Amino acid sequence: MERVALVSGTPGESNSNPVIQADALQCSETDGAVDEAWVLGFTPSAVRREAEEQRLATRRVFRLKTPEGLIKTFIRWKPFRRSPGLTDGEAVEADSEFNSAQVLSLLYRCAYQAVLPRTSVDLAEEFRDLDLLCQRHSVLSLSLHGGVVEKVTALHDPSKSHRLYEVWPQLTGGLAPIPIESIVTYFGIHTAEYFAFLHEYATWLLLPAVLGIAVQVALSFGHDELNEVTERHISQAFMVFMSVWTTAFIEHWKRCRAGLHYQYGARQEDRQAEAECEAPAAYCVESKRLERVFADSPLPADSDSQVPTPSKDQEQGLAGLLILFRFLRTVVAMSCLAAAVSGIVYLLLRLGEVAEQESDNLIIQNAPVVIYLIVVSLMERLYQKGVSSLVQMEHHVSYAEHLKSLMSKTLFFQLVNYLGWFLYVAFCIQDLEYLRSQLFIFMTVKQAVAVAQEVLLPVLLQRFRRWQGKTTRASSKEQDAPAATPKTGRRCASLRRLGSCAVLGDGTSLERDVGRQLTLDKTDLCTEYQQLVVLFALTSSFAIAFPCGPLLALLHSYVSRRTDGYKFLMVNMLSAPSAADGVISDTWVEVLEALSVMSVMCNVAVLAVSGSRWTALSLAALEHGLLIFKAYLAWSVPDQPEWIRREDAAFQELSRYNDRLKDQKNEAKKL
Repeated sequence: MERVALVSGTPGESNSNPVIQADALQCSETDGAVDEAWVLGFTPSAVRREAEEQRLATRRVFRLKTPEGLIKTFIRWKPFRRSPGLTDGEAVEADSEFNSAQVLSLLYRCAYQAVLPRTSVDLAEEFRDLDLLCQRHSVLSLSLHGGVVEKVTALHDPSKSHRLYEVWPQLTGGLAPIPIESIVTYFGIHTAEYFAFLHEYATWLLLPAVLGIAVQVALSFGHDELNEVTERHISQAFMVFMSVWTTAFIEHWKRCRAGLHYQYGARQEDRQAEAECEAPAAYCVESKRLERVFADSPLPADSDSQVPTPSKDQEQGLAGLLILFRFLRTVVAMSCLAAAVSGIVYLLLRLGEVAEQESDNLIIQNAPVVIYLIVVSLMERLYQKGVSSLVQMEHHVSYAEHLKSLMSKTLFFQLVNYLGWFLYVAFCIQDLEYLRSQLFIFMTVKQAVAVAQEVLLPVLLQRFRRWQGKTTRASSKEQDAPAATPKTGRRCASLRRLGSCAVLGDGTSLERDVGRQLTLDKTDLCTEYQQLVVLFALTSSFAIAFPCGPLLALLHSYVSRRTDGYKFLMVNMLSAPSAADGVISDTWVEVLEALSVMSVMCNVAVLAVSGSRWTALSLAALEHGLLIFKAYLAWSVPDQPEWIRREDAAFQELSRYNDRLKDQKNEAKKL
């Protein structure tokens, strides 16, 4: 019988453990789950104690008196204290002390921080090193590394998810605001940040979509009235507009993101601390030691950490140059790896072009496509191993930096895989009409197929499994003996808020619902961002050749506002709030900035191969001029909105004023 850690975060009473309550559930194998699941959850006192120990940011209301005698209200996020000792004008938010996402976040970190207590029981020689590791490092991380636990997820509360879906914007409602506060309460700040980005991206695409339609109409229907020079000027003007628009949108999103973090208490230092708690065993423990331990080797191991800690004098002396050389070495290695990936993709695409030109056989023409898919899948695995080795060579001090470096290097392969074909058509085949047709197919047919795969296909599979489970149970009842179903080997640790009776919000028994929810697909924010960023790259990089790109990106973003909400609430598992999601958001902002710069180079290169009369010097001047303007625009726009600075300044000033009033009252009482 396989054991599963199914963790739950609810204020439920428990007499066995003062911190975490554990309930064992027997799950039906016909539902696709394992035999036994362990439900863990906080007791009421443990929730408050963990919130104080982990310095969970809670919402507090300050009502301060102004010099005019008025009362001004401020919202601040302060570390939770069980005995807050409220100051004058301060009050705890009355609605709820902790929301669902906060409890899940607390339990998630608590589960990762758990270690084994020291024991006096004599262990076999091959288990002593593993026992020592479990006393020093997270048991959950070691279990994930060893395959005892497969994944960490959460369970939906059907009543809450349906209520949230009811207030979600409809497809017929236009660009209605997304209920960000409700999303923060249910999913956490990082998922809400993704939907806020999706909404802002769709809203900002309205203007370029209208201009793109106008440009396309002018180029298509005004061909007889406009000469070739005028058509080129129109396309070039739209290209310049899109180059400036990308920077303006990125700066706008950075300001919106800062306001979102300020409004809901998401701080950078908290995210870094959370990331350290979630660090995998491969980061915390030397890889050779992990191999020996999980291979049941009795060989001793002295070192735990992979990260060396040179002294201050060493970093400032000759050793500092060696550290810089270490990073330079990884940069050169990464450049060679990127060049190798780009070269292989080019050769595969070239093979497909040659096969299409030299043969009329349908099998030979399509063979390069099959070869491309096989080679790219194998190359992706080798690339990920190489990137992991390079990131380990950098020896990052914090896991957040390690994860960010790993993610940014991994995303390069995905972008090359998605954008490589269009770059090949633009600069190797140099057929702009064919490029437009390929862009149109990718942004319409392939995006529709992707949405169907993400939403419709999982729903059909869930219904088929449900029907298969009912059929199996019916046949077992007829035979009066349970049918032996092969185990799926699905192991996971799941977090959710439960009632004291292990009943979901709509009255459904947890025991009946666990099997269904464990068969759902995992939510991956990185993949969701990737789809939008690929559209962002295509619409900005080929704006001079495909003015309809913003319109198609707008349609996809508009539909995704609804379909992604349905997918997150009804189709996929509920992911516990994780610091890794915050690192994902930070990384994608930097990727957007890099793609914004690359789009200028790509548009100018397309302009060069399109047969225009621009000289090399004029093209270089155009490119450098746009890059300088974009850099100045990004530098001149502050990342933090002015209203945040004004509110902080007003709060500090009124706090000092109220402190002076308090001191004056105390002095008057003494007199």
